Amino acid sequence: MRLADDPIIQRQFLELIKQNKSNMAMAKILGVSRPVVTELRQMFGYTGVILGRVPAGARIFDKAANRKRFLRLYYTGLTDNEIAARMHYAISTIGNYRRSLGLIGNGGSGYGGWRVNNTTRAQYRGKAG
Repeated sequence: MRLADDPIIQRQFLELIKQNKSNMAMAKILGVSRPVVTELRQMFGYTGVILGRVPAGARIFDKAANRKRFLRLYYTGLTDNEIAARMHYAISTIGNYRRSLGLIGNGGSGYGGWRVNNTTRAQYRGKAG
């Protein structure tokens, strides 16, 4: 019998879910591997975000001041890396939020757009030599 099919482990798993334990914490408590906990989550439909928790990016940009600051920095032509440094957040958080808004990158990362500054604009228009 597989560990995920053990009724005792299943009962303990459901108790740990109510306590909002992470996969790693549940694996330690249950004495199983993290893939077994993942399998249990899938069996019971608890995939994705842990109940009662919100991804960090969603919490950060719940604040109107952070949304405004992000947009101001983005529209001045800063890259995700530069915005992340100024806002003191992870580059991936900034990039994920930008993409969730449907905005292209301002360059610097190698994909998603071009860096907005006078030199690039002139080159884009064919006026730079």
